[in-house]
Amino acid sequence: MLGFSKRNKKLPSWELPARPGESASDLKERRRQAYFDDQIENNIEWFKRMDFQIDVSGLDVLDLGCGHGALSIGFAERGAQSVLGIDLDDDRIDFAQRTIAHKYPHLSDRVAFRCEDVNTATDRFDLIVSKDAFEHIDDLPKVIGQLHKLLKPGGHLAAGFSPLYYSPFGDHARFKLGVPWAHAVLPEAALVWWLNRRTGSCVSDAMDIGLNRLTPEQFRAIFEGPDWDEMKISYNRGDNPLFPVFRAVRQLSPIEKFFTTSIYAVARKSMG
Repeated sequence: MLGFSKRNKKLPSWELPARPGESASDLKERRRQAYFDDQIENNIEWFKRMDFQIDVSGLDVLDLGCGHGALSIGFAERGAQSVLGIDLDDDRIDFAQRTIAHKYPHLSDRVAFRCEDVNTATDRFDLIVSKDAFEHIDDLPKVIGQLHKLLKPGGHLAAGFSPLYYSPFGDHARFKLGVPWAHAVLPEAALVWWLNRRTGSCVSDAMDIGLNRLTPEQFRAIFEGPDWDEMKISYNRGDNPLFPVFRAVRQLSPIEKFFTTSIYAVARKSMG
C-alpha cells in the first residue's frame, strides 16, 4: 500500500476495545488518555519535522485546534510565558483542562484552554502554532487573515499538517474507500453519493466531513503579499521510504498536489 499502510502499528486509540465490565464512559476516557499520551510522544517528531528553531522562552503562544492539549503543554515545557489552547470541541477542551489541573499542576499558571472560535478571539500573541488542523479548516484564507491580526508585529505562525487532501490517503479514511488517490480523482459528487449510501449520512460535500481540499499552491498563495515575510516551507517530512520519490515528483507542477502529503511552514508577520 505505497508504504502508507498501518501494518506493524499499534491499534489507534479510538479503536481500543472495551475491557470486561468497562463502562462506555470509562472506555471513552481511556481512549482519550491513550490519544493524549500518543500526542505527547508525537510532539518530539512534530518539532523535528517543523525544524523548529524559535526560542519560545517568554513568548505568548496560541495553539489553534489544540485538541486534547498535548502540543500546548509541549510549548509550556519549552519555556513559553503563556499558552492558550483553543478548539471548537468542548469535549476535548474539558479533557485538556482536567489534564493540566491534575497531571501538570506546575504548568497550570501558564496554560489555559478555551472552547472558542478563533474568529472571535482578541488576544495578541508572539507565536501562533497549529498541528494537523489546517487541512480541516473551512475558508482557511479567512482564518489565516485572522491569525495575522492576532499576531504581534514580527510574530510567527507555525503550522504543520498532514495528510493533504489530494495525497494518497488524504481523505483521512472519511470516504471509506481504502484505495490510494481514489478520492482525489473521483468526482466529489460520486464520493458523497458513495458515503451517504454506505453509511446513511446526509453529507453534501467534502467540507461536511472536515476536508477542505487544500492544495499546496493554494496554501502558498495565502501568504503572498506584504503581510508576511521570511516564509519557510517544507514538504513530505518524515521517514516514509517513498518520500524522497514524492519530493522529486512533486516538482512537476501539474501533479504536485497528488504527491504532497504534508506541509510544515513557518511565516513571520511583517513589522509594518
